[in-house]
Amino acid sequence: MPRRRPTRALLRLVALLAGGYLLVGAGLFLAQGALLFHPERTRLPDAAWRAAIEDGARPLSVPVAGGAHTLEGLFLPADAPSATERRGGGSVDEDAFREDAAREPAAREDADDTAHEDADDTAHEDADDTAREDADDTAHEEPDGDGAGEAPGVRAAGVEAAGVEAADAEPRAPRPALIYFGGNAETLHPDREPFPSLRAAGVHVALVAYRGYGRSGGAPSGPALLEDALLTYDAVAALPQVDADAIAVWGRSLGSGVATHVGAHRPVRALVLVSPYTRLSDAAADHYPWLPVRLLFRHEIDSAANAQAIDRPALLFHGTEDRVVPFAQGASLADAWPSARLIVLEGRGHGDLESTEAYPEEALRFLRTHLP
Repeated sequence: MPRRRPTRALLRLVALLAGGYLLVGAGLFLAQGALLFHPERTRLPDAAWRAAIEDGARPLSVPVAGGAHTLEGLFLPADAPSATERRGGGSVDEDAFREDAAREPAAREDADDTAHEDADDTAHEDADDTAREDADDTAHEEPDGDGAGEAPGVRAAGVEAAGVEAADAEPRAPRPALIYFGGNAETLHPDREPFPSLRAAGVHVALVAYRGYGRSGGAPSGPALLEDALLTYDAVAALPQVDADAIAVWGRSLGSGVATHVGAHRPVRALVLVSPYTRLSDAAADHYPWLPVRLLFRHEIDSAANAQAIDRPALLFHGTEDRVVPFAQGASLADAWPSARLIVLEGRGHGDLESTEAYPEEALRFLRTHLP
């Protein structure tokens, strides 16, 4: 008997399924920026911003895109009084500060923020962020009474770091600095560890929000984040109070790839990466395994390729139960990176690393070793 040909209904069904798949793929291609990046509610509340200024922080602005908008953040000078120090009075040495922070978790107002970095997580639980204003993204409040003693700006490499130099009675010798690149949906809160401990140990800290995040203007994209990160590094390195030969970078989740890019293109002293990925497309593909994500991806951040260009020491942390960025990606990145060391956090996921003894204590010890 002759073989029966497929019916028209079957052919229509196949065509419908193929068309639907292509339609979803096209939608993903066009809307992947909105799916990937979650800047919602990452703006540091005004009350926390003012408290940081009172603690000695200075606003940090980095013009980008030909001056169309700026990246906004805070420069936290080394040895400036922290919120814990203000409450308790007196000086705080490094070990005592850590012990106090461990006893009083309330000293870190937003410790839960770093637990919500999943690109799909729209339920970010930051109690302070409910005070978010609708003001212009580039607006920020200057410290009352301190502006008269600040430098109007420092220009270098085509960027401007505005209003970051404190009015010291006597100029201090330049000190090491750390630039922190946060996770997706993370609010950069200056009171959260490891920032107070680094400042107490004599290290400046720069917290600058990505384009479209926090108080920064513009819209986020993979290429924009990488470009802005280099501009941020150049701005921080140009500050007179920063030792340009002693800058480390710390990247968490989304920020791990950004920090790795900086490490490949600037002379950083050391890198700390938390929950890192091999490529941003690999992390996205894990969330959409039924779509050709890698083929359509437009926001690539290739940590694996950048790692090949880095001979500086790097310390990586990854939880074995991470469901946002699978542990296998961090392990693969470490295996391909001769100067990197991976600390495996057994039984930990993506946002519960702070409860382990190894993190961030090991990271602080690592930075003390590699920053002069």
